[in-house]
Amino acid sequence: SEGDPEKAAKDKAWISAQRYKIELAKQEIANGADPAKTVNKALEAKRAEKVIGKSLEAKVILTVADEETAARLGSYSELKDVFIVSAVEVAAGAVTSESGMDVTIEKAPGEKCERCWCYSEEVGKITLHPTLCKRCASVIG
Repeated sequence: SEGDPEKAAKDKAWISAQRYKIELAKQEIANGADPAKTVNKALEAKRAEKVIGKSLEAKVILTVADEETAARLGSYSELKDVFIVSAVEVAAGAVTSESGMDVTIEKAPGEKCERCWCYSEEVGKITLHPTLCKRCASVIG
């Protein structure tokens, strides 16, 4: 409730933890470059090509040079929040960019969740909440 200081403190701690995780993810992929700028530039190019409209319509694919870095980055579920997109996939492969990371933008798969606006293949599969993604359905209950 609005006047519950314990709940407010827990909410504040949770938000701080999420921000910390996002900052860790940013630092992990930075490698001397600003990953958000690189991704935003790629998103803008796809917007201009009319592949996507809003950033939440996008899936970002980051390609890094080695499996270890790919596995580490892939473990950060917060990357989609860092880039404000619906999905992020991390792969190991040949990298042509000097930043040490290639960025590919695709249209995000699935349908739009009416609560968070992210695109997910889970939307439409949850009987009690057919218009929500798995995360939002679990929040609603």
